[in-house]
Amino acid sequence: MANKRLSLTLATCVALLGAAESRAACVIERAVYKPLGGYGQMQPNQYELLHTVKKIEVNQSGLVLIIRNNALKAAHEFGFAFSNGYGRNHLIYSGPDKYKEDKEGDASDDAYGPGSPILYFNTQLKSAEAPIKPGEAAPEYLIMPEIGVKFWYMGKDGRKFIPSDGMWKLSACR
Repeated sequence: MANKRLSLTLATCVALLGAAESRAACVIERAVYKPLGGYGQMQPNQYELLHTVKKIEVNQSGLVLIIRNNALKAAHEFGFAFSNGYGRNHLIYSGPDKYKEDKEGDASDDAYGPGSPILYFNTQLKSAEAPIKPGEAAPEYLIMPEIGVKFWYMGKDGRKFIPSDGMWKLSACR
């Protein structure tokens, strides 16, 4: 009986490790992230986040981050700005253009549209390297702590598109 229970436990562990390994093998451009929560108008089940290979003007990566609200049929794209040395990585808004302010000579962040620092985490919630090239492994979690508030205060669409500024989790590999 004890050997049978041990065999079943080992088989379960192997299956779980295999599932975790296959999830870890997901490359960033196939990863789909979903918010773990939200509040108020941030209806997390309507949003998903993807990274795709695309060239845009302001980008230090071969990837573009896309946040989609499937219920609204709306999507916004972001390029990446990576800090040299010690610092944080940032999302730079790239479209649609209606969110960009036309303020000549304005050097504020809002002049370029909504953005946020972006931080990636592994399964143990330890800081993970930002995937900057196609083919790199997709981290398990990410957070964009200012993205919701930036969309909220820009309010260009009646505050309909307000993605979560909480934690997002890898939910699928397409």
